[in-house]
Amino acid sequence: MNVISISATSIEQLASQIKSVIHHQFQPTIAIGFSSPDFPFEDSLSIFRENHIELIGCTTSGEILDNAILSNTFSVLLMDFNRSYFKTVQFEHTDVEAYSSGEKLYEIADQTFQNPGIILFISGVRVVGDGPVEGIRKNITREIPIYGGLAGDNIQHNNTCTFTHESVSNFGVSALILDTDKIQMKGLAVSGWKPLGKTHTVTKADKNIIYEIDGLPALDLFLNYFGNIEYKLANNDGLYTIPGQYPLKIFQNDGTSYLRSLLIYDTENRALLAAGKINTGVNFKFCPPPDISVVDDTVRQFQEFSETFSDIDALVMVSCKGRHTSLGPMLEDEVKFIHEIWNVPMAGFLSNGEIGNSAINGDCAFHNVTCSLFSLKAM
Repeated sequence: MNVISISATSIEQLASQIKSVIHHQFQPTIAIGFSSPDFPFEDSLSIFRENHIELIGCTTSGEILDNAILSNTFSVLLMDFNRSYFKTVQFEHTDVEAYSSGEKLYEIADQTFQNPGIILFISGVRVVGDGPVEGIRKNITREIPIYGGLAGDNIQHNNTCTFTHESVSNFGVSALILDTDKIQMKGLAVSGWKPLGKTHTVTKADKNIIYEIDGLPALDLFLNYFGNIEYKLANNDGLYTIPGQYPLKIFQNDGTSYLRSLLIYDTENRALLAAGKINTGVNFKFCPPPDISVVDDTVRQFQEFSETFSDIDALVMVSCKGRHTSLGPMLEDEVKFIHEIWNVPMAGFLSNGEIGNSAINGDCAFHNVTCSLFSLKAM
């Protein structure tokens, strides 16, 4: 399999770069693209159609290409898969929980390949990010690879989009279904955030909105911890963005835990809106911003992962925007060091949520403040 990574700052440059890499030995059939919301991505889709390249992708809060984090670009992996090895899919959610989107996607995948893998991008500011993943997982009879993430819009939380070569959606999914008997997908999701303080209980929640913690308004308790944060007005609905670096570490009954980012707060209802579903009754701890040890640990885990999966053709990285907000230039080092492990074409984006498998149990799930990396290799 041949792979080329490119990045453009204008439609003209994107068209020129795609044309320049196409020749008789490389005719890309599929592209995975990540676009700044400020890039005219809707007008770029025709470039892929004209060159007979199928496309899936989403808007971002920053683009990743090879060893760098970029902004205001359209960054792409171009690959020459056999067209019988993949299927692109796009459709709208039926509701904000988006559970049925996962059910529908799995049904398509199961009917398309005996052993499917799914690359999934999700749009919709108020969509419950883990809904599509739960919808897929409920129906599987065996573990299948699921990777991707929740689209971004430079943490404005106004309008996130997914797209294919055919159209754009701000309330739906775009997905690439692969035949894993032909294209190997392997990955790992790593976070590293450490909790602080006492254990709290969510005493009132609905979908991804937290109304009460320990019987108190959720926003009030949050501000008791992190009241010195500079918040930013997101829209005209009284909703303010929260930097995503203050996640909750939620403890499950089976002894495992996961992180859930807080994206928005509602002053009128004194509520917090999370990037994924929150159940009433769950226990959690707040997490402060991390330090350099998070980068060191993340790179170390991917180095260990590479010892098993060293021979790959391409990488896709989905890293939380909250990591970037917290780590600043250190995240640029993280991207650089991870790329250097394999030194193959890599593209990705800074997201509002990540999909991948953790080292704890190996199951693919929806994460926050995490770096989810997956590899592709023709078999």
